Amino acid sequence: MKYFIKISILAIGLLLPFTLSNNNVEAATPISVKINSQELYFDQQPIMENGRVLVPMRAIFEAMGAKIEWSDRTKTVKATNGSIIVSLTLNSKQATINGKKKDLDVPGKSVNGRTLVPLRFVSEALGANVEWKSNQSLVLITFDGEVKEQTGKVYPDGWVAPVLKTPWSSDPAVNFRTLENELGFNNRGVYSLPSYPGVISVIGQSSSSSNEVGIKFMGWTDPALKYSERIPVVAKEVFKLYFGSDANRVWNYFNSNDIPEQFTANGRKVTATFSPADGSVSLTLGHK
Repeated sequence: MKYFIKISILAIGLLLPFTLSNNNVEAATPISVKINSQELYFDQQPIMENGRVLVPMRAIFEAMGAKIEWSDRTKTVKATNGSIIVSLTLNSKQATINGKKKDLDVPGKSVNGRTLVPLRFVSEALGANVEWKSNQSLVLITFDGEVKEQTGKVYPDGWVAPVLKTPWSSDPAVNFRTLENELGFNNRGVYSLPSYPGVISVIGQSSSSSNEVGIKFMGWTDPALKYSERIPVVAKEVFKLYFGSDANRVWNYFNSNDIPEQFTANGRKVTATFSPADGSVSLTLGHK
C-alpha cells in the first residue's frame, strides 16, 4: 500500500509541544564552540540563561575523551576521563568532581533530552582552559589532549550526520543506549529536529509482547519543514540497527512513498500503519 509521508508542523506543536522555561533565552547569534581550534556541532545548541552560557555536556566531554553514563532513575549524568570522575544531577546547583562538591553558577538542565551545563563547570571538571568571546558568541576550549573526531557527513548548515557503529543487541536497553549515544536520540528514544521535537520515536514493547519495538515517523522530506532532510539520514541508521542487511530495502520503501502494510525484513515480521490524524507512519517490529 502506498503511503504519502507528510508532516504537519501544527500537528507537532499540538501533540508534542516544545517548552522551555521563560528564563531560557536563546542567544540572538547562535553560540559556537571550538575545542583546540576544532568546531563542534550539536543537535541541541548552547543557550544563554541568566547571563550564563550553558553547553551540551555529552558532546563536549566525549570530544575530550570522556565516557558518559546516564541514570534515568536519579537524573544524574556521570563522566569518566582517566582518573577524573564527574557527577551532575539535573536541576541541582551542585556537582561533584572526584567526590568533592562544586557549586554551579546555574543548575544543569535538560533541553530536548540533552544535558546542558554552565560553561565554567567544563573548565573545572576536566582542567581545560575555557574562554567566552561574547562579541563573537564563541566558546573556546583548549586542553592538553587530542579532540575525538566527530564522524559522519558534514552538511552545509554544520550538522554532522550520525553513523551507527554498534550492532543490534538482544537486550533492548542496549539498543536504546545505542540510539542515544550514536544516533542523537534522547534517553526516551526520541529524535528531534531543532525546534520540532519527536520526528522519529522508537517505542519499546513490554516483555510479554510479541513485538520488540515500534518506530514512528512524523515526517520525511517535507520542504515546509526546516531540516527535514535529516530525517531519512537518521532513519537509515535506525533501520541498520534493526534490519541489518535489509535496511536499504526498508529505507527505499519510505523514500519512494510505497510502504507495504506487512513485510518481512531481517527475520522480523513488520506491520506498517498510517495515521491521517497526524500524518505519521508507524512500523511495528516483531522479535528476531
